[in-house]
Amino acid sequence: LCHCFRKGQKLYFPSTRRLVSKGNTFSSPLVEAIYRDKAPNWLPESMSRGTVVLFSEPINPKVNVLLSSHDINISNHENSKQLERENIGQDTLILTMTFSDKLKVIEDLGVSNNVYTLGEYIEDDADISDPFDPDETLYDKFFEEVAEKIEKVILHMEAEYHENDDDAKDVNNKELNSKDMEVS
Repeated sequence: LCHCFRKGQKLYFPSTRRLVSKGNTFSSPLVEAIYRDKAPNWLPESMSRGTVVLFSEPINPKVNVLLSSHDINISNHENSKQLERENIGQDTLILTMTFSDKLKVIEDLGVSNNVYTLGEYIEDDADISDPFDPDETLYDKFFEEVAEKIEKVILHMEAEYHENDDDAKDVNNKELNSKDMEVS
């Protein structure tokens, strides 16, 4: 499963990430914060957005509690933000929390290239749905499951980046060899 694209003979690794959930008040801000905490600095930054943000709302307080209890900073993401077409470039990778979020991005924004559920991206079919339960232990369990998935996303991105880098080197070496043959 390759999430790179070609321009001519060059391979490009997506340079931006959008983590998308319906309201952008729970799952995607949580995923964004975990990604920022765990991803190496050389991987592109990510931003979370929502597919249905009618007006900006504060992030669910349980997100801040979960992140604080794991020594992770929410960063500057305090309110929900709508995913807009201008947030998406040709080289943007969009990871949605659920399949319905993915369909909403495809249908509403006309974007189908590099749009996956987070589960599809790591070859795990489970959606990430916000937990709605008064039992606080379920939130901790949810955090652990999400953190594990994000670690898989990061490993997948690192492997893909290095694979694409090797492929790009192979393409460049072939170009150099063909130019050497032309000169001879």
